[in-house]
Amino acid sequence: MKIKVKRVCISTPAAFEGTTDSGEYVFIRYRFGRFTLEIGEDLFTAQLGDRYDGYMTDEQLKDHMAFNGHEIEIEPEEELK
Repeated sequence: MKIKVKRVCISTPAAFEGTTDSGEYVFIRYRFGRFTLEIGEDLFTAQLGDRYDGYMTDEQLKDHMAFNGHEIEIEPEEELK
């Protein structure tokens, strides 16, 4: 499955929104060391870090998504507020 997202929050939580190649809504969040991936009605979570973790780089996200069998494209970041 191909997914295209953009970062909507830098950290605490790191968050991304987007869609799949079939048009389903995607939301990804990393907060308190917990990675959460929502695709449509499906939900996947995994504890990846300790309770103070809330930052994830684009490369880390790509690695986690590839591990779960998803190809992801991350749009270039605009200035986030």
